Amino acid sequence: MQNEYKRILVPVDGSKLAEAALQKACEVAQRNNARIDVLSVLNTTSFGFSYGAIDGSTITQMVDDELAYLKKITERASQKNRCERHPLSRSVW
Repeated sequence: MQNEYKRILVPVDGSKLAEAALQKACEVAQRNNARIDVLSVLNTTSFGFSYGAIDGSTITQMVDDELAYLKKITERASQKNRCERHPLSRSVW
């Protein structure tokens, strides 16, 4: 019995394994005509809470960097697997 997927969530963290998971998701999306959502969660814990709030420009730069990374890996996945036929969204949280 084969599962039918409509949406596939792929969390990424910058690792090669995460990029491999995105490649696999593209293959599954092709078989199921599914949508792919790629998610990256910003890790702000390294700033610590004892130093106060994180500067707004720092957060903006972190989001911009992460969006650039997501664009790069999704474009690469599209080229390798013809993933462009399926809706692919990028999100940073």
